Amino acid sequence: MSRSSLRAHREMRPFKLMPFNAVIYEGPSMLNGDPILVIATAQTSNREIGPMIQFWILPAISPLEAVKIGGDAAVCGDCKYRNGGNGQTKGRGCYVEWWRSPENIWQALESAEDMTPGFFAACYPGRQFRIGAYGDPYAAPDTVWDPLVKVAAGWTAHTHQWRRPDAAARLRAWCMASVDTMEEQHAAAALGWRSYRVREYGGHVAPDETICPKSEEAGHRATCATCSLCRGAARPARHVVVAAHGPNARNAIRIISRASLRTSTATASQEHRR
Repeated sequence: MSRSSLRAHREMRPFKLMPFNAVIYEGPSMLNGDPILVIATAQTSNREIGPMIQFWILPAISPLEAVKIGGDAAVCGDCKYRNGGNGQTKGRGCYVEWWRSPENIWQALESAEDMTPGFFAACYPGRQFRIGAYGDPYAAPDTVWDPLVKVAAGWTAHTHQWRRPDAAARLRAWCMASVDTMEEQHAAAALGWRSYRVREYGGHVAPDETICPKSEEAGHRATCATCSLCRGAARPARHVVVAAHGPNARNAIRIISRASLRTSTATASQEHRR
């Protein structure tokens, strides 16, 4: 779909509510250079998330088609929940139903407004932002996120790209490191990251971790909008841990188990060589 057909945003006073989807970035992915979009939508129905404006990082083709051909690397990078199966649809562990909300948002592009990140931030200061409802925040340049984080009352953000050399300077201050094993949690912490770890239901919770308050296992005692834990280094607190969830939870657990086994095998091999 050509973006030239989208109507430009009209100058207007800030809204009390967000009545439309807004495209705030169209350009190359910081992951692989492929074209991507960042689209803001209102959050109205998910009881675990609460009233947050959501930012979806989508490939510049149908998300459904992108997953089928592996084109979602532009927004997901090397996330193991994408690559845990065949890099396409089979065996994926992602908790997001990419064929639903991401695809629906893509198909609604014709009615979306074009706004710069700065103008969007000026229209919606003091709101709660969910950065990366789909896709990794690393994929979009800092010029997209900096204006939003500066005016937000709060936010959530997670990245699987925390090992990249430039990730700490770009994201660590406001983004959680998404990790999937205790070994990764320790590695991220050594680099100065707070982390958000996925585990098997009932699995180990380390002394420096807390169970995600919005989760079923925590009794849904908070929503993302009322919790302040997932703000990276900007929120000094324990690391966060959550049980694998969503329609592909079984695949996620299998992927986590494989990652843990690989790490254990590598560690044992290193000890043997010593």
